[in-house]
Amino acid sequence: MKKITLQKSSCVLFLLLLTSQTVAKTLESHTYLETTGSQTTILTWDLELEDTARIIARKNDVTFYNICDLTGYTHEWEMRKAATAVKAYRQNERIYFQGTLEGEKISKTFIIDKHPWYQPLTFSLRSFIASEQKSTFFWMIRLDNFSVIKMEATKKETECIFINGEKIEAHRVWVQPTGLLSHFWHGQYWYRKTDGLFLQYKGKSILPGIKKTIIRINDETL
Repeated sequence: MKKITLQKSSCVLFLLLLTSQTVAKTLESHTYLETTGSQTTILTWDLELEDTARIIARKNDVTFYNICDLTGYTHEWEMRKAATAVKAYRQNERIYFQGTLEGEKISKTFIIDKHPWYQPLTFSLRSFIASEQKSTFFWMIRLDNFSVIKMEATKKETECIFINGEKIEAHRVWVQPTGLLSHFWHGQYWYRKTDGLFLQYKGKSILPGIKKTIIRINDETL
């Protein structure tokens, strides 16, 4: 009887391991077009899901890696290009930033608060969109100077937008910095209502010389 029980247990364990290996990881892959002024760039975006979410975004010669939990909280972030390999990670209420930037060693520590760190808003705001919350606060790393900034995301009305001739119902989210910087920049993000897929971004600054940026999904089928 013990031998039969052991054999059954081994069989169940094998089936569980086999199942976990075949369904634990799912993958999303999307292509976007980013237009700033008259210049258009292709972006690629991949999502791998296991116990955590791994988001990989590529633009020209730059690759961004993000490790988030399944609610969107960012735990690690990394950027790589020719002479740059920088990484950030969070521990409690601090974000540590270190690596090589354009060939120079850098190391920074930023003190934040209890609010989450959302780096890839293409993924991190999905849970917020699906929730009953009207607004949320979070931290981000600024890519222009590699500092951190506190942001606020606010849900606006649901509306229909056209992507490649297809009419899609989408949640519109207004994102801006907190404090005085909110007067100088804001961005709008659209996510598909059915599953939170990031569809479109429009960013605008009132500062002179900064052109409007539009990012739009360019998949053949949605």
